Amino acid sequence: MDKGKENKVNDEASHKDETITVPDLAKFWKEVYFSSEEALGKIVNEMVTTPTYVDSMNQIKDKYLKSYQWNSQNMDKIMESNPLAGKKDISGLAELIIGIEDKVDTIDYQITTQIQVLAANLMKLVDFQAQLQSKFMEETEQIKSSLDQLKQQLAEKHTVSAEVQESPPLVKAVPRKKTEKKPSPRAKKTAADQQKP
Repeated sequence: MDKGKENKVNDEASHKDETITVPDLAKFWKEVYFSSEEALGKIVNEMVTTPTYVDSMNQIKDKYLKSYQWNSQNMDKIMESNPLAGKKDISGLAELIIGIEDKVDTIDYQITTQIQVLAANLMKLVDFQAQLQSKFMEETEQIKSSLDQLKQQLAEKHTVSAEVQESPPLVKAVPRKKTEKKPSPRAKKTAADQQKP
């Protein structure tokens, strides 16, 4: 049994000695970057300031612009020959839609303001009508009360006149004699003038 224990102890010791160490790549990259930064910066500055670099960049720019122009022209031709909508068609349609939306918004705003004005005017009319109705009711009440007073006064006059008619008259009325009217002197003259031929 002593030999088995010794083997286990030897195995554990050998495992402890065989630890794997992983290098720190970030640290290594920092060291390489900072050590080569100045040299690479000088090389890039010298390369960028050379006229060949500028000429090559101008050539690349010209080639890119020519290819872009060629592609856009080809796409326009393809879109014209096919029934698909192109950028110009879609942008024109979008402008029309935006114009319609603006007009709808202005119409909506005008309608809402007109409705608000109409509602305010209707409320004023309702208030005015309520005032008129209250005044009309007051006037009709006054007219009814004045009619009631007139009826009472007329009823009192009828009772007084009925009492007066029942009482005998104090003075007898004397009938007048009929008198004949004499013609005036002018009438006589005109009658005499008419008789003369």
